[in-house]
Amino acid sequence: MTSPALHIAITTGEPAGVGPELTVQALRDAARRWPDARFTVLGDAALLAGRAAAVGADWPALVAGGRIAVAGQPL
Repeated sequence: MTSPALHIAITTGEPAGVGPELTVQALRDAARRWPDARFTVLGDAALLAGRAAAVGADWPALVAGGRIAVAGQPL
């Protein structure tokens, strides 16, 4: 019997704070560490894309595989 895939929900926190940057970095690392996991981010997709560029993360590549979904909840 196989285990169900891990599904993690993450909130980005205060948009004016460091939460969005930390979220992007955590997603980048977690996606590598747990290749079968799925992630749902509660936050603003445009804000996350901008912050990803600021920290050198390839946001389009992160979300392209369908494992990372942004619920589009501006906080």
